[in-house]
Amino acid sequence: MFDHSLPLLFLNLGGEMMYIIDQRLKAQEVDVEKAKTVLNDIGKIMLNQRCLDELFKPQEVYNRQALKTLFHDLAHASIMRLNEISMDKLFDLMIMVFKYQLVQCSKPQDLLLITLNHLDSIRYLLTTPFCHKQLDVTYFMLIKTYSQVTSGDLQNIRFHLLSFFQDIRIRVSLFLRQGLQNNDGGFIISTNYTLPYEYEVPGSIRLYNSEGCICDLLNFSPGGKYTQAPEPSSLELRGKRCTTLGTNVYSAIKPHKKEDENFWSTCDSVSSEQWHFTDTDCGLREELNLLIKQLGNRQDTKGEGSLSSVTTFNLFEEDTDPTRCQAKRSDQMLSLPTKEPLHSATLKNVMTEMSEIESGIEENLKNKDLIELMNELDPT
Repeated sequence: MFDHSLPLLFLNLGGEMMYIIDQRLKAQEVDVEKAKTVLNDIGKIMLNQRCLDELFKPQEVYNRQALKTLFHDLAHASIMRLNEISMDKLFDLMIMVFKYQLVQCSKPQDLLLITLNHLDSIRYLLTTPFCHKQLDVTYFMLIKTYSQVTSGDLQNIRFHLLSFFQDIRIRVSLFLRQGLQNNDGGFIISTNYTLPYEYEVPGSIRLYNSEGCICDLLNFSPGGKYTQAPEPSSLELRGKRCTTLGTNVYSAIKPHKKEDENFWSTCDSVSSEQWHFTDTDCGLREELNLLIKQLGNRQDTKGEGSLSSVTTFNLFEEDTDPTRCQAKRSDQMLSLPTKEPLHSATLKNVMTEMSEIESGIEENLKNKDLIELMNELDPT
C-alpha cells in the first residue's frame, strides 16, 4: 500500500496550505473578494478531477523538492504571488503541522479521519458550488480507495509517511510556544489524551486461572491521564470525526495585522539533507508543471466573479532569521557576474599568444631530430 500514500500526503498538505493562506489573508486585511478568489482558485486546481485521477493512481511518493514545486504552482494558480521566503515558510509550516498530526495518531484509522477533517474544513473556506461538488467527488474517491484497507496497511502507509518526514526537524514557534516541540525540533508526546472509542484505559492487569477465568485484578498508574471517547468516529460525508487532528489550528488565533510574526515563523532546520535536482527531478518537475497548466486552465480562473489582476503578496513579514539571511548573502557572494569583466579581453589575447608560441615550438621540434637539438644546446 506504499503506492497509495501520495493522495493522503497531497490532500493533507493542501489542507494545511489553505489554512495558512486563509489566516494570513485575514491578518493582512486583504480585500474580502480577493481573498475569496485566491482560495477558490487554489481549491479549484487542487481538487480538479483530472489531477485527482492522476494522484490516486498507484505510484511512488514524489521527492520533497518535486512536492514543493507542485505546491508552489498550486499557490500561484490564482491572482496571488508569493516571494521565495514566504513560500519557504509556507511549505515548512505545512510539513511540520502534518508531521505532528501523524505522530499524534492513536490508531491507524486516524490517518483517514485527519484527511476528512481537512476536507471538512476546506469546505468552509471555499464559497462556490463548483468547489463544493469537487469536495464531494474527492470524498467518494478517498472512501472508495481506503475504506476497505486493513488496519495493518493503513499503519504501513503511516510509517511510510513518517519515514518521508523523518529527517525534517524544523523548529516552529507555533509549537514551541504551546509546549508541543523541543528545541531540537522533536515533538513532545503527551500522555494526556482521549483514547478511541471502546479502547480500554490503561492501568489494569488481569490474572487468569487455568480455566480462562479472571482470578485477580491488579491496578497500576499508567503515568498519564487517559479518557475514553464517548462515541465512535464516523467516516460519513458529514459525520463526526471525534478528533481535532487535521482541523484548522489557526482559526482560534485572532487575525491581526500587527500580531507577532514570530508566532508563524520557522526558526531553523536541523536537517542536514540538501536538495539537488537530477535529470529525473527536472523531468518530474516539467511533468508537474505541465499537469498544473493543463488542469488549471488559467482562463477559467478569469471567469465571472474573478479578478484578473495579479497581486504580489508577502505571506509573512520580512524574514529576520539570521540563518536565512546569511544563506542569502552567501548565495549572492557565490553568484557569478552576468557581464564579462573589462580585463577579460586582455587575458584572452595573452592566452591566445601563449597558445601560438607553444604551437610554434611544437612544430619546430617536429622538424628536428635529437642530434640537432643537442647541438643547438651545446654547439661545442
